[in-house]
Amino acid sequence: GGGRAAAWRGGAGVQAAGCTWLSTVVGACRVGGRVSGASLGTPMTSGYAALGRQAHPTWTVDQLKAALMNTADASASKIVNYNPRTAGAGVVQVQKAATTVGLATTADHLNSLAFGYDELTAGWTETHAFTLSNTGTSPITYGLAATFSGNALGTTASVSSASVTV
Repeated sequence: GGGRAAAWRGGAGVQAAGCTWLSTVVGACRVGGRVSGASLGTPMTSGYAALGRQAHPTWTVDQLKAALMNTADASASKIVNYNPRTAGAGVVQVQKAATTVGLATTADHLNSLAFGYDELTAGWTETHAFTLSNTGTSPITYGLAATFSGNALGTTASVSSASVTV
């Protein structure tokens, strides 16, 4: 569907360096300019994905995206007043993304368990599944938990197991 529900479901995947960078500017002749925003963050993220492709040439696009999202940093030292609806998984950590062997992916290719925006008039249940994979040679044990970012507004969330090894 379109409209508000679709807009809330996708959101930003990650945050990239996109604030006050010295870059080339049309008409600035030999002096750059300070630029910010998606027009700088997008090529930065594309470059990060290219580094991931170089490190893992056989990985799919979903695996590369998962590596960027799964290793992103949403800590207060990276993002002030973090909100996953606008900042996605956090700030890209390209070195971690290039060296990770553990990946969490989703069938809808968002690689996020976003529940979106739904105007509800009655009780509601929704389930989201994800796949954990290990491209390395040693087992990885994941601790699993369900948490809210912001006000839960009376809802609950749960996981079926406290940990899993892949």
